[in-house]
Amino acid sequence: MSHKRVVIPAICILLVAMMAVLGCADYAIMYLDKGNRHLAQGQFDEAIAAYTKVIELDSESVIAYSNRGEAYYSMGEYDKAMADYTKAIEMDSEFWLAYYHRGLAYESKGEYDKATSDFEKVIQMSTDPELVEYARQALEAIGE
Repeated sequence: MSHKRVVIPAICILLVAMMAVLGCADYAIMYLDKGNRHLAQGQFDEAIAAYTKVIELDSESVIAYSNRGEAYYSMGEYDKAMADYTKAIEMDSEFWLAYYHRGLAYESKGEYDKATSDFEKVIQMSTDPELVEYARQALEAIGE
């Protein structure tokens, strides 16, 4: 009988833990959406706070790191932007949009060799012809 008393609370604890984990995913999506709305409205501090919350709930969210980088970039905080883009790239080396944005941040800081490298990766990897064209234009501007 004593085993039943231990097993039932253990099952309850496991279920509560599973619900908490599943709930975190829902909250992460909610904060990601909130961050995206703030970013689109130019409310960068609020966007950063929302994306940071996503990262707290889901530390593997490539999109949250990339979008937070976008907010930092928009505020002129290029080092923080590059750190977030780099983290996104470390998690997904095929995420060509992060290479493009990090290239823009490098270019803004005058680190043209690093920017060139990132723009060249975009041209090699991207399936988005418009983004490839933007990367080519950025390379041309660096070369001038």
